[in-house]
Amino acid sequence: MKVSLNRIVVSGDNPRENFNEEEIKALGQNILEHGQIQPILLRPIPGTVNYELVVGERRLRACMAVGLPEIDADIRELTDYQAKEIRLIENIHRSDLSDAEKGDGFLALWRSADCPCETLKELAEKLQINYDTATTLWLPKAKKLSEKTKQLLVSTDTNFSDKHAQYLLKYPHVTQDKLAQTVINKKLTSRQLQELTRKHDANPKANLEDLADEVLGLPKTVTIPVTALTMEQKQAIQKEKENKPKPVQPKTKIRVHKIKPKKEKKITGPYQPQVLTIPELKLKTIAKIKHADALAFLNTVPDKSVDLLLTDPLYSTDQEVSEETMQGWLYASLNKLKDSGQAYIFTGAYAWELFTYLNLLKKVENQFGEPQILVWTYKNTIGPSSQERYQQNWQAIIYLRGPNASKIQEKELIKKFAVQEFNAPDGRLGIRFHCWEKPIELAKQLIQHSTKEGDLVIDPFAGTGTFLLAAAELDRKNLGCEIDSEMVEIAKSRGCVLG
Repeated sequence: MKVSLNRIVVSGDNPRENFNEEEIKALGQNILEHGQIQPILLRPIPGTVNYELVVGERRLRACMAVGLPEIDADIRELTDYQAKEIRLIENIHRSDLSDAEKGDGFLALWRSADCPCETLKELAEKLQINYDTATTLWLPKAKKLSEKTKQLLVSTDTNFSDKHAQYLLKYPHVTQDKLAQTVINKKLTSRQLQELTRKHDANPKANLEDLADEVLGLPKTVTIPVTALTMEQKQAIQKEKENKPKPVQPKTKIRVHKIKPKKEKKITGPYQPQVLTIPELKLKTIAKIKHADALAFLNTVPDKSVDLLLTDPLYSTDQEVSEETMQGWLYASLNKLKDSGQAYIFTGAYAWELFTYLNLLKKVENQFGEPQILVWTYKNTIGPSSQERYQQNWQAIIYLRGPNASKIQEKELIKKFAVQEFNAPDGRLGIRFHCWEKPIELAKQLIQHSTKEGDLVIDPFAGTGTFLLAAAELDRKNLGCEIDSEMVEIAKSRGCVLG
């Protein structure tokens, strides 16, 4: 169809930035003489009569250069990600597109909120692009990454990965360099970097090393400034030394047994806490974890086969968690429970998150009844105080029971209170593997309340494996998954088995 040039809006996402004006004019003359061979691609702009250009900026510029009022176009309904993907594929193999433009286009597509690929390698495979070409030729020239970040991205000598890089793209190069160096110094995972960027955005003037220590649960590094002494101060100190009376030597010789002091290890850099030996867990059965997405994992679990759902899903502080995301895994998980099954779903102390969960659970009220809100409270790992909000030292647990669920298996009344206090895993003592890790003793108490030996416990957001290990210690069959490969490796180091 023909579309007026006045109704076309050019997107700023085109990988191509430079156009040869002589070539544009020559193309325009060619269109005048022979007609337009291939239409451009547009997508409607919601709420207007205009269209956004997806592919064909050279043809559009050529028609404008020769004064044509209209242009041949195909109209398609496309998401932001689909539009970026088509633009990149259309331009990526053109010889007149620079490596820098290809690199920036590749990064822009990967950074899209609805990009289905977690890593650059997955995106390269999806687009049928050579990953080595993208990382060694295009990314080193990309303008959106600082030189230091690009070097770290292609280096194999550090823990810095493309998962880290995605959280740096929005920052100026100077800030990218500082954040990247903090990742190296503190050995941060990509999720810890994500939390660090949130803290930095909230307080840009704060020291990044101190913020990283907060993320890791370490004490704040204290730097004591040393002021140079003036000449008068030096003379006063020297005079004091000269006037100091000398100790009187005893007339009788006293034999002194000299004790050779132990050599102290020199600590360089910021304060490092003593790392305690973590007691080995006494597992009575295997703790099984899979490296998989939650929904893909749940599709492998038969319906009505699970005795307990014990899980700690993503919070709104981890990433943008929508109602659609929640209901996807929530209903799939609850379908796996037996009629006698029970569920404990950990969530934060965030009002809108709780509100969303309770709204979604109304749809399964006939099966599980009214959910109960349990509270886990702690006092040992509380962050910096605010002058505007009360200090959060609790997290919510949503408790659900199937129609044939057994009674809570606990004789001590105090352990049946809806509010339970357990110390959070403390990074200052070297016994915390992840910033949102839950106490294993709390997990064991909940498992004992709701299951018996041999029952099946599942966790579709297993993280570093705490709930699976707790179930294995109590001789419960268990199975869980985690999408983050770094978390899976930590879970394996704690005793989980990849299965």
